[in-house]
Amino acid sequence: MSYDSRIGNHGPVTNTELRATALPVSAASLPLPTGAATDAKLDTIIARLDTLIGHLDGVETKLDAIATALAPLANVKANAGNTGLIATTV
Repeated sequence: MSYDSRIGNHGPVTNTELRATALPVSAASLPLPTGAATDAKLDTIIARLDTLIGHLDGVETKLDAIATALAPLANVKANAGNTGLIATTV
């Protein structure tokens, strides 16, 4: 190492001397990985789920109607000895 009379024999620069002030780092400035979830993608997924739930609610209503319509047949049994169905209530 050489001596410079203008700055004195300072030696190697330390990390503290290099970074006299903290460097701000923000995660918002970092790029998202390919395919990462964004608010727009999440909003699309939520909308599709709401639509799916609406369809399922409609199916549930129809199944309830079918169960109600078939309830009177709950006590009907088939006569295994005949080729046709003989409805008898128990």
